[in-house]
Amino acid sequence: MGEEFRPSLKIPLLEEVENRLNELIRQKKEAIERELEERIRREKEEAEKKIKQIEEEFQKGKKLLEDYHQVVADFETERMRLQQEIKERFQRVIQHQTEIEKLASLTLEEIKQVAELNTQLETLEKRSGEKIALIRKQIEEKYGLVTEIPEIVAEEEFKVNLEKELQRLKKIKELLEERVSVELPEWPELKAEEEKVSEPAPVMEEKAEEKPAETMEILSGPELEIRPSEKEPEIISSAEIAETSAFEPALSMKTSAAEIAAEEIIETFQSVYEKLEGYRRIHSENEGEVSYFEKGENRIIDAEALIATMNETLEAAKRLYQKLAQTDSPKDHFFIKQEIINQQEILRKHLLHVIKLCEKEGFTLPTVTQNIVNTNLLKDLLERLSIENWSDEIDFQAISEFIETLKENFYRLITPPVSYLRALLAELGAL
Repeated sequence: MGEEFRPSLKIPLLEEVENRLNELIRQKKEAIERELEERIRREKEEAEKKIKQIEEEFQKGKKLLEDYHQVVADFETERMRLQQEIKERFQRVIQHQTEIEKLASLTLEEIKQVAELNTQLETLEKRSGEKIALIRKQIEEKYGLVTEIPEIVAEEEFKVNLEKELQRLKKIKELLEERVSVELPEWPELKAEEEKVSEPAPVMEEKAEEKPAETMEILSGPELEIRPSEKEPEIISSAEIAETSAFEPALSMKTSAAEIAAEEIIETFQSVYEKLEGYRRIHSENEGEVSYFEKGENRIIDAEALIATMNETLEAAKRLYQKLAQTDSPKDHFFIKQEIINQQEILRKHLLHVIKLCEKEGFTLPTVTQNIVNTNLLKDLLERLSIENWSDEIDFQAISEFIETLKENFYRLITPPVSYLRALLAELGAL
């Protein structure tokens, strides 16, 4: 009995120890798990805070980058507009200079021809006088008759006042020698054209005349008084006139009928232009600014300004493509393509603004250019801008050709500009 009792006492003791060990292990395990869960929770919260901070910084950087792109786009648009206007005006200056020099050269040539013809006329007059004197002498010797053959005076009607014409040419030369001191932008193509214009015209070879040509001064009044000049008229070479490239319009000179007509045309254009500018207004919204003319209930979109905006965004995108071709960095490629897409978006918003004004606020496009620029065409172009992607060179080339053709047709239609401006005034009811 005693031997069986001892084992029965040992078993509960071992079980109690084992239970305590198990309980201790369980408690440590739970403590470790709680500590691990707490650590995971804290690390997760810290990670979420860091992610949130990173996202906030990213949004700030993105907003800053968008603002930068917008500022650059606005600057580029305005710069292109000003450069284009300067370039066009400078080209007109060069064209006017070329025409002046050409006309001056032609005038000199004609005066030289007139001088030679006058010399021939005087030679003919001299020979005729000698023959008349010989015939008169023969009649007197043979028949004893003294005849009075009238002198040839018809040539007076054909003689030209070269001195007066040369004085007028000298005035033109003085005008050309007054240079306008204006610093102009150095575009290679314009500089080459300017150098071409400034090259002196070939000097005409002057033939030695047998006898100085007589010049007559035309006096005012019903009768013409012929006065021979005391000295031979001075022929001004075309090189002396062509050596200058600008003139001062403030100088006064006697103008011919053609010059007066040209001034009247300029004054007509200026007056019509200034009158139309008095009705110009600007409509501003988030999509940008739209130029239009307003008088009473009539509000007409400035189609020329619309075409200019299309051309400016197109030219800006072309320059970006040139820059893209010179860049190897993938990062720079990405940003340049984003700027190209920004130009597309600028034009898309502008067209959307114009279409909204026409459809919802009673604005109209000019009637005189409806065949070229109308709302249907603008809608088609807007749809293309919404679907196509200018960062794809094929899409950009297609839209570029379309806008270039549109611009050429538009400017061909509004030439001459005076008629176009008058049509706008008439449509406004301002004539």
